[in-house]
Amino acid sequence: MTLPACLTSGRNTVDTMSSERLIKNSSGELSFVRERRKALAQLYGGLARTMGQIGKTDLEAPFIALAADAGKQANTKPQTAGEKTGAAPEPIVARGSPGPVTISDFPSQYAVWAFAVDNEMALFGDIIDLASRADGPGERAVLMKAAGDCLDRAARYRIERRIAYHALRISEEIAQFPDIRRIDALEDFVYVALAIERYFRRLLECHDEVGGGIGAIMTATDKIIAGLEPMAQDTHPSRRLDRPLKRLEKIAGRPVGARPAGADNWARLAVEAGRIFDYYDQVFETAQDPQVMALSQRLSASAIERLRLLRKMRNDALPRDEKGTTGPPRFI
Repeated sequence: MTLPACLTSGRNTVDTMSSERLIKNSSGELSFVRERRKALAQLYGGLARTMGQIGKTDLEAPFIALAADAGKQANTKPQTAGEKTGAAPEPIVARGSPGPVTISDFPSQYAVWAFAVDNEMALFGDIIDLASRADGPGERAVLMKAAGDCLDRAARYRIERRIAYHALRISEEIAQFPDIRRIDALEDFVYVALAIERYFRRLLECHDEVGGGIGAIMTATDKIIAGLEPMAQDTHPSRRLDRPLKRLEKIAGRPVGARPAGADNWARLAVEAGRIFDYYDQVFETAQDPQVMALSQRLSASAIERLRLLRKMRNDALPRDEKGTTGPPRFI
């Protein structure tokens, strides 16, 4: 199969601080790691304090745990909800992509743990870059150990994310995407991606404000679907995908009811859009078939653009005192 033109744009990548800047701004590589851990401890602690002040104790708890975990390596006492004051919560902004962090970025514990995984992987990438430029084997070995610590943390946070995901499925039905290990060939991924995009299109139909930003996202999603449908003609996915695909298609085909066009619904859509991007990105990272890699790369680019737009619309829908500020984007 050949890839349709609508899926052949380049893959977007997350912007991060360059290693050169990081080295120049620190007294050494280990100082850089400690400072990043300290910044994470402060970020998580501030989010824990904010969640406690607004009564979201179910989201306060994981942020307290994350602040303590980051604070151990930074040798700094994390600022947590135990240090509450009468002052109003301040907006919290972190570096990275795809946008400034606000309260509505975290509608569930799943979103909290997904955020933590993203931060660990961003830090891992920067440490690996530093290690490649290290002056000697001693410095390189220390940095590689720090990189391994990031992977260990990310693995633990993925477990927590998985637990939160199953809890979320119980409280609110969301689609379960097929295990990427079941995707052996391009035909498999085409059918999976088509089902995922149709599912997301159904979620967009829940929004009772058609037009404007939501209309642009619907149009972009319809374009992806239109590009995938010809690829699925006269082909069949592997039999071991039958059951997960049927479950996903069943959810995508159900009638939908309108939701209010507010910040909470934008946040729900953004969480699912982020989960779809994460899925496509994982397919790209694990794929052996060059055609699967190419298609997942193009879909990842489309998915991150969709996520950016949803986050902007979510932020625009917030009350003024809850809006994220313009500045460095998401990850520390």
